[in-house]
Amino acid sequence: PGVKALVTARGHVLLLQERRSEEPSFWTIPGGGVESGESLTESLHRELQEELQCAATVGKLLGGCAYSHLTCPATSVYTVFDVTLLSEPDPNPEEGIVEYAWFRPDDLPQTTLDPIQQFIQTSVGPNTDDVDDSPVPDYLTLPRQHPR
Repeated sequence: PGVKALVTARGHVLLLQERRSEEPSFWTIPGGGVESGESLTESLHRELQEELQCAATVGKLLGGCAYSHLTCPATSVYTVFDVTLLSEPDPNPEEGIVEYAWFRPDDLPQTTLDPIQQFIQTSVGPNTDDVDDSPVPDYLTLPRQHPR
C-alpha cells in the first residue's frame, strides 16, 4: 500500500516532477510506499520529509487511486489525504524529485500520471473561480506557477 498528499492552495495543486533512473520524468503528487509498522499518516509525514524536506499537517482522507506501472508488472494502490505544508518545499534529488510547481487543476502538465490527473480532476475539479494569479511573494499565500 501507499499514501499520497493532495496539497492545494488558492485554486492550485502541488505537483512533483519525478525521474526514476534513465526513464523520462513525470509529474505526480507527493507520497510513496508505507513501510512495515507505519500508520498511513506516519508514512505520509516521512515521505513528505524525504521528498520535499518539509513539515506538513495531514488532514482528512480524500479517497484513493491505483497506478499500473509501465516498467514492471505491478499496480500500486494509494490512499490520498488532504495535506497542508508548514514550510517551503525543498525537492530532494536523492529521492528522484527534480522540482515542484503549482498548477491549476485544468492546466496540468501532459506528463502527469493518468490516475493522479483523474484524481485531481475528481477531487479538485476544473472549477477555477477561486484561482488568484496576483503576484504575492509568500509561496504559501500564492503558489508559484511552473513556467510553460
